[in-house]
Amino acid sequence: MTATMREDVRLWSMQTEFARASHDALDVDALSREELVNALNRSRERFLGLIDDNPDMNYILDRLGAVIEMNHAGEQLLGYTKEELQAGGDFTQHMLEADIPAALVHFGRVLERNVEQFETRLVHRSGKILTFEVLARPMIEDGQVVGLFGIARDVTARREIERQLQESEQRYRSLFENNVDVVVTFDTEGKFLYLNSATERLLGVPSRDLVGKPFLPLIVPHRRTHTEREFTRVLEGQPVQYQSAIYNKRREVIDMHFSVIPIFHQGQITKVHCIGKDITKQKQLERKLNQLAFFDPLTGLPNRNSLDTNLSRQVGESREFAVLALDLDRLKVVNETWGRETGDRLLKIIAHRLRDFLPSRADFFRYSGDDFIVTYYYETDDECLSFARSLEARLRDPVVLGDVELSITSRIGISTFPDDGIDPDTLLRKADNAMFAARHNGRNRVAFYRDVKSKDESRQFQLEIALRSAIANDELSLAFHPQIDLATGEVHGVEALLRWLHPQYGQVPPDQFIPVAEESGLIHEIGMWVIEAACHQAVAWNDAGLGCLPVSVNISVHQFYDDDFADQLETVIRVSGIDPSRLVLEITETISSNSDVVVAQLHRFKRIGVRIAIDDFGTGYSSLRYLKDFPVDYLKIDRSFVDHLESNEKERRLVATITALAHNFGLQTIAEGTETAEQVAIMRDLGADHAQGYFFSRPLAPDAFVSWLAARA
Repeated sequence: MTATMREDVRLWSMQTEFARASHDALDVDALSREELVNALNRSRERFLGLIDDNPDMNYILDRLGAVIEMNHAGEQLLGYTKEELQAGGDFTQHMLEADIPAALVHFGRVLERNVEQFETRLVHRSGKILTFEVLARPMIEDGQVVGLFGIARDVTARREIERQLQESEQRYRSLFENNVDVVVTFDTEGKFLYLNSATERLLGVPSRDLVGKPFLPLIVPHRRTHTEREFTRVLEGQPVQYQSAIYNKRREVIDMHFSVIPIFHQGQITKVHCIGKDITKQKQLERKLNQLAFFDPLTGLPNRNSLDTNLSRQVGESREFAVLALDLDRLKVVNETWGRETGDRLLKIIAHRLRDFLPSRADFFRYSGDDFIVTYYYETDDECLSFARSLEARLRDPVVLGDVELSITSRIGISTFPDDGIDPDTLLRKADNAMFAARHNGRNRVAFYRDVKSKDESRQFQLEIALRSAIANDELSLAFHPQIDLATGEVHGVEALLRWLHPQYGQVPPDQFIPVAEESGLIHEIGMWVIEAACHQAVAWNDAGLGCLPVSVNISVHQFYDDDFADQLETVIRVSGIDPSRLVLEITETISSNSDVVVAQLHRFKRIGVRIAIDDFGTGYSSLRYLKDFPVDYLKIDRSFVDHLESNEKERRLVATITALAHNFGLQTIAEGTETAEQVAIMRDLGADHAQGYFFSRPLAPDAFVSWLAARA
């Protein structure tokens, strides 16, 4: 047989073996030689046509690996023509270098009559790397392997997808296993399928003890209904987020935030995926903040915020109720005599005593300081009065604190809804006014607002009512008393003094209205107004070129012990723009009854940057004892030591001692009440640093002070 005939027979053999394309197999023995050649030629054409129609790369290599045949798909996949591939050498010329060794092994095995399946990478003309799945079979002629036939399918895109899926799976597993939060997969019945190590740590239970078991028993009982409802929503195809609480192995309650999503497969929900975050600390903080916002930290009673909410609700119910304003008489004395810690203990005992005594239709609130509010649903006035008197009687029972037995007296003022007011503010104000009237009718008294509103109230009662609107009506003002540097004669600073000009009462002396402000609690608002006005005035003078004069303001014991005072002070300083070192807070020695609290509060003020002066120094029992502890800047020598300096040698020695003592502690002194030139000279000789009094000037309105200052220039 000629070489051409052997080639035709070989192609026909490959056709019948691999493609099975011919359906009209020929009987070779019955054909003449010419017919056989013609048949083989026709078969070769059909075979070559079959190769070209195949979408995969079909190729033939000889025993040396050279390309003998390549179909059109192969040309398209590699970007080379068949002629270029045939002229380029062996099959490795377009193979990725790293894959050549393995490909040569497979090629050798095919030449050993094996069928090989493998994967390799070829380089496209553009440089793009393609991945192929290869099936290679030997081509045998006359019992000898003369080459191989291969089919290569492009799986580049599929391998990329598989790679991405693998990376995605690895990321998912990493997130699943290494996530600090709970990650769980449930079946549609709510049973555990998978859970990460964070879940095991949180619950204290290994996964083997949870897989296949329902999650619902882990939910705290009162949250199970809500949790079941949310899980049902997920099974309906809705992603949900909600909060719940679970038990761990030790039966501790853990607050959780869950994000739950359904997992679909072929349109059906097959699993439920859940991510849970431990929010126990956040919830504890929320509860603590809520406690601070709505409950008094000392007594545990609902505070003023709770009262506002309660009153708004009760007013909205349109049902008759009473507001009882209750004030304790002797708390200030207790604080000053035995210290604030004893006063706090007393408040807690009284609060618990009354709270346990109240009926279910009464609510109890700590309003401020020693003021309490009770709201009470009542049927008749007699019933309400009887209830109030029972409260007052309960308070009269002695309280034993260590070796001290204390008796507390009280006053109760009552306003009623809707007769005395239809809004919370009015009801509180009228209950407070009624309490004030009860205060001036003797101790342990109870008064309805309706019984005192039409009577001639005492002047103090009238003053309190008027004082409540003094700020809004612009009736308050400041006068400034100059302080003189005794060494230079220059103005050292000013003391801001409060003045009240009432349209009916005229100029009301401070010694009349300040006690009223302290008794009623108005001192907080009025005191802060004084500081704010003084700071703004000092800044205005500085802007006008008069210099940044230090300005002193007096603060009451009520302000001093107010927990919010330091924060309010910082706000005023920031808003006004005053240099805090130019603001001097004057405190009295009566504040020093509880030294630990006083020192802590004074350090808060010093951190703000203000200066501190002790007013009326020398008149209190604690003067020398606390000088070493208090972070103060000035001692104001009381005017009682200045009045008789000219004639009293003992007073002069006492002032000299105070001045020397102050200087030893690095403090400056200010002598109050200097009214004569001789007093000024003596104070200068005794070493006093500054002085204020009528010898220099009376307290002046802001404009008058500017004129006085200009006259001294």
